Amino acid sequence: MTSKVIENAADDVALSIDITEDIINEQTPYQHIHIADSKSYGKILLLDHLFMCSEKDGYIGSEMITHISMNTGFSKKQVLVVGGGDGRTVGELLKYKDLKSIDVIDIDERVVECMKEHFPKVKENLENPKVHLHITDGLEYMRKNKGKYDVIFMTSTDPVGVSLPLFTDEFYELCRESLTENGIFLTDAYMPFYADGPINYATMYNKVKEHFKTTKLYTATVPIFPGGLFSWVVGSKMYDPENDILDFDPPKCKYYNKKLHKACFTLPQFMLDKIKS
Repeated sequence: MTSKVIENAADDVALSIDITEDIINEQTPYQHIHIADSKSYGKILLLDHLFMCSEKDGYIGSEMITHISMNTGFSKKQVLVVGGGDGRTVGELLKYKDLKSIDVIDIDERVVECMKEHFPKVKENLENPKVHLHITDGLEYMRKNKGKYDVIFMTSTDPVGVSLPLFTDEFYELCRESLTENGIFLTDAYMPFYADGPINYATMYNKVKEHFKTTKLYTATVPIFPGGLFSWVVGSKMYDPENDILDFDPPKCKYYNKKLHKACFTLPQFMLDKIKS
């Protein structure tokens, strides 16, 4: 029988991928880590049995997390990635030569070790001299750093267990206080076609909106996520990420480009209806 990795999107819906090798399958003090190899998606990372990324399409999420905020409003010098131990967002950030420093927070050092061992590019990314890795609790870190960052990227796992404190009003307010006067905050807003739980794109939009002058949702197609459509919400103190786009030569990407930067903010009607309800 062929082994599979499966993420349940609903009681009667799941995304299932046949795997050729079970590489890492272990429980840490914080979460379950599973890295497997497959014919169609290459190596796949799951945390707590939820798909995080694959070799085939992982660049989509990383590019769309990074380049929208980095190409909005002003040149960035110092950024923070919360939950960035997988090293993917860091790899996109390193394309910006003017960026001076990238702080990365992850509570689970074992995730970092596994990613470095089995995804060679991640090792190179996280050991770049611009990158400073902090193995610590995200909420505690934010309490100690104010007014420091041009962008904060929140890329933690889903809001269960160890990640729950990163979905509180205190955390969002601390992020706002930790940004410079024109800073930008970005967080996952999850899968629009499976948005019936307590945390979904509409609740994430409203959470961020309480703390930032400008708040907008955008989407991209990411096949590894059930339903294929994924969303993010960006909050900004000053600049509009849809319209205040830098005059720039975009970094070399496989998904993101200048036209897509603006287009990704055009939402399907069902999403507009839900955030207005």
